Order: sequence, then structure tokens, then C-alpha cells
Amino acid sequence: MIGIALIREDPEAVKRAIARKGEATEPVDRVREADARRRAIEAEANELRAQRNAGNRQVGELMRTGRRDEAEALKRTSAELSSAIDRLGAELSQVEEGIERDLLLIPNLPHPSVPDGAGPDDNPVIRTWGEPRPEGDTPPHWEIAERLRLFDLERGAKVAGSGFILYTGAGARLQRALIGLMLELAERAGYAELWMPLLVNAASARGTGQLPDKEGQMYVVERDELYLIPTAEVPVTNVYRDEILDAEDLPINHVAYTPCFRREAGAAGKDTRGLLRVHQFDKVEMVKFVRPDTSYEELEALTRDAEAVLLALELPYRVVERCTGDVGFAQAKGYDLEAWSPGVGKWLEVSSCSNYTDFQARRMNIRFRSAPRPHAQRIGPGHITHVRRDARESPPAGWQRAHPRGAPTAFRGRGDPLGGDHGRRTRPGLHHLPGNRRPPHAGRGERPWCRLERCRRVQETEGLGAGEIAPMDHCIIPVREGWQSGRMRRS
Repeated sequence: MIGIALIREDPEAVKRAIARKGEATEPVDRVREADARRRAIEAEANELRAQRNAGNRQVGELMRTGRRDEAEALKRTSAELSSAIDRLGAELSQVEEGIERDLLLIPNLPHPSVPDGAGPDDNPVIRTWGEPRPEGDTPPHWEIAERLRLFDLERGAKVAGSGFILYTGAGARLQRALIGLMLELAERAGYAELWMPLLVNAASARGTGQLPDKEGQMYVVERDELYLIPTAEVPVTNVYRDEILDAEDLPINHVAYTPCFRREAGAAGKDTRGLLRVHQFDKVEMVKFVRPDTSYEELEALTRDAEAVLLALELPYRVVERCTGDVGFAQAKGYDLEAWSPGVGKWLEVSSCSNYTDFQARRMNIRFRSAPRPHAQRIGPGHITHVRRDARESPPAGWQRAHPRGAPTAFRGRGDPLGGDHGRRTRPGLHHLPGNRRPPHAGRGERPWCRLERCRRVQETEGLGAGEIAPMDHCIIPVREGWQSGRMRRS
């Protein structure tokens, strides 16, 4: 989500940026109006609390001097003030829930350099490599696969339904070899491999923006309130959710292979033959957690890492920049890698590389800080990470695909002047993952934090409104890219 401070400072600029993506601007107006009401409620509640506290102090004095009737009257007044404060508190909770709900509906703002456009047809070509084979000289991939017995669509449909691929013989070995190649190239480029769960909870799906934006495309295990992952981005990016990272450990680069699952609702009849728009496919995902000031440089580096796979396979491809109508809900800027398919005479998107700035980091409460501090000190305004992601889909014939993400939140330390344990606590330090130079926060003990959206006592001390995120210096920007296997989309 974007920071509410942006909406307060220049709501019209936010609405113009959202309109460039073709998204509705009404949530911005609702957040602005609700934010004003929230501040009014807080001001009124604070005034009533001050009156109640002053009255309570007078009660003791009146009782000591024997003026019991006046003391009882003040007690009744104090009870009435408490009831009014409770009513305001209930209204405030409803207003805050509405703000949070509408903030989740507001997309990331596109970078000013993103070209305007309505859809994929308006994406400008940035560069190309190789000479595409003339159309008509090569049969479509499903005919090749049938002749070589690479996969069996009919038996796959019998087992699970249409859109589920059964790879056989050389097709299965080719699929596995492509995945291995992508993982090996990513490891050489400095990405530490993870092996991730294929089911995630709602908090993880919400953190990367699948909820509420793409819920209709996800398979749901309702009994256990879990979701089959639509992309490896979801579990990989959530590895550091609700954690504080050390700046010296950035950038953190991870790669993961996972099967992925998408309902592809509404895709019937839209290029669904063979491996196009299937429900289960394999993906190799690269995710970078980087500093905000280097996030766009990292996006370019991530794109080059994605191109390395196509170069290794010697597949003619082109890089296009996604326009405002195609860049995506959570992305600020991104590129697509498209491989030429002579069998269908189309450029097929096989990899997508994106910068999510602090959009996901805010949702996932991922932060970093520049220098170690004693855990007994109160931690001041934090730093947010930016996430870049590339999702590679590994299909037979070496077609691939990519994507990235990120966002932030506020935290506090142990020296809380308010006292009490009103904040949630993180686990005792970050878990050490392969590829990190050392276990972050090792030996520093447990570090409490507080989401300011849910702690008004902290907000009042900081001079913030309820639900307001504290000021931050930096974000970890998630950047990601992904190659998908067995699933291709026409540009």
C-alpha cells in the first residue's frame, strides 16, 4: 500500500498517477475524508479524556475536604465522559478499518518514466536479440510435443481437468533440465536458493497484493484458510515479513523454484491451446531486497539476469517496457521479456521484471536500519526496504517469464516511555538464510515492535493520528523476476 502521508500532502497528484494506470480514484477520496473524520474523533476524544482526568483529580480533593455531594456529581460526570469516549472509540475503530480497507484498493503509483498506454500493444520495445525464425516454417509447440510425446493433454485432463499438463518422457526431463539451468544461472549471479511452501495464509497473500486484488484467480483451501500460491513471489517475498533487517545485509537476493496454480478465470478461448494459460505451471523466481536509492539500478540488473537464460538457450527475444495500462497493480515500473514463437507467429511473454518500490514492504512490515543499536534503546523512525522480483517460468522449448515486489511499516524498541507490553514481539532475531553474510541480529535478543495503526497510545506519544504510519527514512524495495514453465501468454 502507499503511505497515507502522500494522500494528505497532495491527493490530486496521487489521483492523477492512479488514473494513468486506469484505476479508480474514489478510494483516495474516501481515505482522505475518513482520515479527516479520524482526526476529528481523536481530537474530541482527547478533549473528553482531559476533562475526565481533571474531574478525577478533583474528586479526591473533594472527598478529603468532606464535600461528598460534589464529589459524587463529578463521578457521575466522569462516567458520562467515559461512555462518550467509548462511543468515540468504537466509531474510531470503524473509521480506521475503512481506511485500511480502502488503502488496500489503491494501486502503487507508476514511476514518471513509465510510458502512457492502454495495454500490451502500447508497450515500447527497448532492445532485441537474435533473428526470429520466419513464421510458418515451424509447427506450433503442441504439434511438436504430440509427435515427440513430450506431454499428454488428454490424460492430464483426466487426472485433474483441462489446463493441467502431464509431462512424459523427454518432456519431463526437459522441464526438469530447464528448471535446473535457471537455478544454476541464478546461483552464479549471486542468488541464494530457497525451497518454499506451496500454500500460504491470507496475511502472505495480502502482503504481496494478491488479496484483495487477485483473489478470484487463486485456488482456496477454505477449511484451513490457505491459498495455493499463484506465483513463487508470494512465499519468497514474505520470508522477511514483520522483520527488521540490517542495512549491511542488503541487498538480499533469493531464487526459488515452485509449482504455481492459477484459476485463469475468464481466459476461456483466449489462446489456451497447448501450454498457453494453464492452471498449473512451474516457475523459477528471483527476488531482491534492496535499498530505495538503488532500486531502479537493481531493476536493470535483475532484467539482465533474466536475459541470461534466453541468451544461454539462444532464443531470439525482445525486451519491452510495460506501459501504464500494463504495468500492474503493485508495480511502479517493469519490463517484459518476450520470446518469438514461430509456430504461432507471436511474441510470447516469458519473463517479467518489476520494481514494487515500498508498496509491498508497507503491507508486509519489512524494514531495515542503518546501524546496530542496543536493544534497550527506543528505536526511532525506521527504514523500509524495496523489493525487486523476477519470476521465470520454465517451459519446454525454453520459453520463460518474470516479476518483483515490496513495502514498509513502523516499529518501536524496548525503551518505550509509555511502558507496558502493548506491542507485538518479533522472534528472537532473524533466521539465517543461505546467501546472507551472517545471521542478522544474532545475539541481540528479542526486539518488540508496534504497528502504529493498532496502538493509539504510541501514536499520541509520537504526535501521530491513529492509523498513521510513522515517518521513515528508507524502504527495502522488493524487486523480483520470474520464469514460468509450462505457461505462456501471448503479448
